Amino acid sequence: MFIIKRYEELDSIRGLASLTVVICHIISVSSAYGLVVFLSTTPFLHLFFASHEAVIMFFVLSGFVLSLPALSGKKQTYSEFIIRRIARIYIPYVITILIAVLLKEKFSNGGIDGLTEWFNRLWVDPFNWELFFEHLFLIGGFNTDAYNPVIWTLSHEMRISIIFPLILVFILKFNWKYSLGLGLFFSCFGSLLHLKFGLNKVDFTYFLSIHYVFMFIIGAVLAKHKDFLINNFRNIPKAIRIVFLISGLLLYTYSSWFFPNIEILHNRTLEEWATSLGCAILIIVALGSSLISSVLKANFFRFLGKISYSLYLIHFMVLFTLINVFYDKTPMWSLWFLTVIISITLATASYYFIEIPSVNLGKRLTFKTIGRNKKAA
Repeated sequence: MFIIKRYEELDSIRGLASLTVVICHIISVSSAYGLVVFLSTTPFLHLFFASHEAVIMFFVLSGFVLSLPALSGKKQTYSEFIIRRIARIYIPYVITILIAVLLKEKFSNGGIDGLTEWFNRLWVDPFNWELFFEHLFLIGGFNTDAYNPVIWTLSHEMRISIIFPLILVFILKFNWKYSLGLGLFFSCFGSLLHLKFGLNKVDFTYFLSIHYVFMFIIGAVLAKHKDFLINNFRNIPKAIRIVFLISGLLLYTYSSWFFPNIEILHNRTLEEWATSLGCAILIIVALGSSLISSVLKANFFRFLGKISYSLYLIHFMVLFTLINVFYDKTPMWSLWFLTVIISITLATASYYFIEIPSVNLGKRLTFKTIGRNKKAA
């Protein structure tokens, strides 16, 4: 029997990353957003609003976690991997999309004067059956902003998951230099294709999926060499460990502070490379520092990690429903507060009544598949 260690610190990091997405979206609807953007040019303040950086962290963490079974010696068929992945990601996604469509059709006011451009370009387009089915089946390069804009990451997650077992074979066989070189090739190739053919066109988001393979590979390489990296981190002087942590935070927030007016330093690919390196450093610190590890294992952060996927999926439609219904009836700050409370409450319910049953369904389906294969053999 194979026992795959669960790294609770990484669950907590995912939870905190989800919370930054929630905070960013809450503030993005307000006229105070410009002030927040100005303040967030300070890297450590930007941490609280770093929504895109959080997505990169999700991808790196996915690569790390998805590689653990193979690195632990567990044999897993491709069909078993895909079935469990679809059950884990797709079922909660579909349920929340159906709810988001219903809420948008019921409560959207088609925009509200006085709120930001970001708010007023979402939940405003008329219902479209073709777009609805594209959302339902994750087909094509559909407009992910129509009902729940956070789902843009899930299309990349599912596409990369399909090929990840093949990539993992390469990572297991070759050393880290070849693995990261492969990832760098994917990133450059996908970014160039996107720049050439797909800039500002939703039909070409597949090219970005190729680019994001690199982040999954970074996570997998980290997992493969985690013991070596963690032990070396623990053995360096405390002062250098602090510098290492600060470097990780600065790289993670690179887009907000590093000569932001120099355009060549802030193309999407370069920013995401810097953020990915920051993610890798922060993961090593989280696993290697006894102090940070103990903080991340606190009950609240572990709880936040458990509900992070549901919180990520649910918060946007809670926010937009509350604002469309109560904007002119109650202060904005109260809607922000209610968004957090209701989102966490619904995410908790979703975790227990949607996520866990979905994961268990994936396990049951794969157990049946394995059983049939054994009988056939």
